[in-house]
Amino acid sequence: GQSCFLCCSSSLPVQDVITAIEGTIGGNAYMHSKVNQWTTSVVEQILSQLTKLGKPFKYVVTCVIMQKNGAGLHTASSCFWDNSADGIRTFIFFFSLSKLFV
Repeated sequence: GQSCFLCCSSSLPVQDVITAIEGTIGGNAYMHSKVNQWTTSVVEQILSQLTKLGKPFKYVVTCVIMQKNGAGLHTASSCFWDNSADGIRTFIFFFSLSKLFV
């Protein structure tokens, strides 16, 4: 098996991410009271799909759901990694009333 994240970076199809998002949020309008529940569900579904790949990786999945009202978003994270083996993937989805970053 491949042990390099960059070699396998396309191993989780975008459609799996979209399915997790659409299955959780569907056509619902943005509801602040549901954001924690939606975020947890999206992250758990994506982690489950990643685990099923059986790759020798550790995964960190984050999800930001925000109302689309013209406000900006700044987010940052840091970690120590091996540039030859570790990597990152980012997905940004726009819904009619919200933005979702995974």
